[in-house]
Amino acid sequence: MEQKEPMFFPLDGFEAAIDREHNVVTLVISQVRVRTAPPVQIASMLSAQQAETIANALLEAAKQLRQQGAGGVPRH
Repeated sequence: MEQKEPMFFPLDGFEAAIDREHNVVTLVISQVRVRTAPPVQIASMLSAQQAETIANALLEAAKQLRQQGAGGVPRH
């Protein structure tokens, strides 16, 4: 199966919460794909470990970006 490059869209917003019924962290990401259409929402249910792994990876990437002095506009 041929792998395609991911498509990047601006992040419009996100929500993170605890779903006590399912004992998971929920993450909802809103992306703007077309200015005339409403944002597309992508939702995930994460274990505590998955949420922590993602959070740590984002923090590490942000730290490296700051150290490079490249805190400008993302490429999408």
